[in-house]
Amino acid sequence: MISLTSADLPDLENAACKDFILKELFFPETVRQEIDTLPLIKSICDPCVERQRCLQYALDHDIEYGFWGGLSATQRELLETTRKKKLKNKERISELLDMGLTLEDACSEVGILVESYRTSLNRKYPQKNTTQHNTEIEESK
Repeated sequence: MISLTSADLPDLENAACKDFILKELFFPETVRQEIDTLPLIKSICDPCVERQRCLQYALDHDIEYGFWGGLSATQRELLETTRKKKLKNKERISELLDMGLTLEDACSEVGILVESYRTSLNRKYPQKNTTQHNTEIEESK
């Protein structure tokens, strides 16, 4: 069993799990325990006001065990892999746009749909309309 001290944990004062007696529930030792525990963990973490900070702490510190922000280590790894792939795609599209390709051609080269690219920009920067390539996006509509 993994032993954690308070020094190992982030300061999440309003976390739903803060006063939870069975802290080991959040650190299953086997995949079977992880699967069996997931519904209970979700019921605790999903409505928690500290969920995002908790998850970000685990991601920032490359924590490879336990549930953090309602996600298991495997789920966090998949999340990080997906984020890195999306970032790589955005960077490549930016490079291609800088080389003079149209948005459609750049997206085609990377293998994603133009609408998916636009949606990802709007989701990440909903209040901003000043990025370098927004003009390019608007022109390609």
